[in-house]
Amino acid sequence: MDNLDKGMGRYFALMAGLLAVQLLIIILNPSDVGGHLNPLFRESGPIEALSPIGYALCMVLIVALGGVKFAFTRALSLMVVLLAMMLRELDFHTRFTTMSITKTRFFLSGDVPLQEKVLAFLALALIGLAVLHVIFVHGRTFVARLRRFDPVGVAAALSIAMILLSEGLDGAYGTLERIGLPISVANAEFLEKVEETLEMGISIFAALAILAYFSTRRESTNGEA
Repeated sequence: MDNLDKGMGRYFALMAGLLAVQLLIIILNPSDVGGHLNPLFRESGPIEALSPIGYALCMVLIVALGGVKFAFTRALSLMVVLLAMMLRELDFHTRFTTMSITKTRFFLSGDVPLQEKVLAFLALALIGLAVLHVIFVHGRTFVARLRRFDPVGVAAALSIAMILLSEGLDGAYGTLERIGLPISVANAEFLEKVEETLEMGISIFAALAILAYFSTRRESTNGEA
């Protein structure tokens, strides 16, 4: 058990280091450098590119560490969620349709062909079912791990927190404008970079949770042996 606890300590060190890096990116890297967009935040630049790569890495880790059978049985719903998030980062929700399928007006607009609406509905329904399955199957375990400050639960919680924060920032601009509190261009750009940095962290902390999970399972098995 002592070896297991020591092994888990490295994940807390990694989490602290990654959080520090994200904070430094936000504080020390402004939206522009010398009047030009900061290279970190360019279209398809390092920050934006790391998000889909991170989700792909998460899926590869599940298959590599858990095996194909584990990935497509016990972890199937999680694989679907990770794939959906990766595709969203690659703009698949807008790339092949008249407008974004995540917008309500996509389903209400007469400009969107019926077949697009049907396919989009089926895709969103599949993703929604996968999310619900993850919550119902793994929700209690997640809460239990978080309560005992297990690195799997903490890393997963940080990933979820970044999803919520980035989504909140994504809708903040429109909300503030609607209530008569528009923000300056500079502040909007800064918040956008914060959002992108948080989005980058979602998959990174998810990958850490996956690594910690399989490490815990492996080391527990070795301890019993």
